[in-house]
Amino acid sequence: MVFRSFISAEQRAYVRLLRNNGLSLRQISSKSRVSLTSVQRICSSQIRHFARIKRTGGRKQILTYRQERTLLRNVQKLRTLEARKKGLLSNGDLKKRLAFAKKVRHQYGRNLFTDQIAFYLDGTSFTFKTNPLDQARAPRGRVWRKRSEGLMSGCTAKGTKVGTGGKVVKLMVAISYNEGVIACEPYQEMNGAYFSDFVRRKFEAMFSLANKNGSRLFIQDGDPSQNSKPARDAMAEVNAELLQIPPRSPDLNPVENIFKLVGDKLRADALKFEIRKESFQSFQARVIATIRSIPIETIDKTIDSMDHRISLLLTNGGKKTRY
Repeated sequence: MVFRSFISAEQRAYVRLLRNNGLSLRQISSKSRVSLTSVQRICSSQIRHFARIKRTGGRKQILTYRQERTLLRNVQKLRTLEARKKGLLSNGDLKKRLAFAKKVRHQYGRNLFTDQIAFYLDGTSFTFKTNPLDQARAPRGRVWRKRSEGLMSGCTAKGTKVGTGGKVVKLMVAISYNEGVIACEPYQEMNGAYFSDFVRRKFEAMFSLANKNGSRLFIQDGDPSQNSKPARDAMAEVNAELLQIPPRSPDLNPVENIFKLVGDKLRADALKFEIRKESFQSFQARVIATIRSIPIETIDKTIDSMDHRISLLLTNGGKKTRY
């Protein structure tokens, strides 16, 4: 008799996912720690398993066995679709985005984002999980769209979802052209008191690190706490000049793109190093280290794209860009 150890449903799903991603059977066996024979059996049953389901009543089957098989065979094609962009832009939003693009072109010029803006600032958060490996292997919820969808008014679907619950690492992060990450500070709660204190403590050093020939110009989003009266008073004290971007415009703050790269790197590291257990303090340290390790070249390339984003706003009437 051949002994077969128990293989959980999660392991089977992971094996099928790796197969759909184009890995060989031996590579799948190595990554999933499932024997080569079991990998072959799981992959070969991926399409045929519907035929073994015995239906004993209930609602009439909508799809035939052939249709179900066709759907499974097209999973890889479906994976080429893109996740929908966030946000619903009203006509007023489009006008504000277009006006911002015209202001940038006429008032500041093409070197605004590289030579005149000292830094790009935003708050971000990353959800803590005690088992990062399980979280990294779990399917990520997405709302899929066609390539012609989602970049204009009417798209409200969000992108990746990471689940709820647990603690969250909250950070204030600033990046600067030619200088990389110049600030990365954990915080507990974002409000006017905290942010005004952050401005008084950090902005002078951040302007110095940015090294933009004395420029006091910076960009952040429209978070109410970061634009409250205490925050504005603190900015005035340090002679900081805010270039405010339009509402619902994360594509106009390049630090948002860096946050996406950090999230991808955290997930990839959990898989690569098989991190099965992690404390909150260790996770926070790993997030900060990941942010600070983003190459300056990557940050500069992201900021370089801002001029192209402005051109896209001018040509498409303020609609969302692919960034």
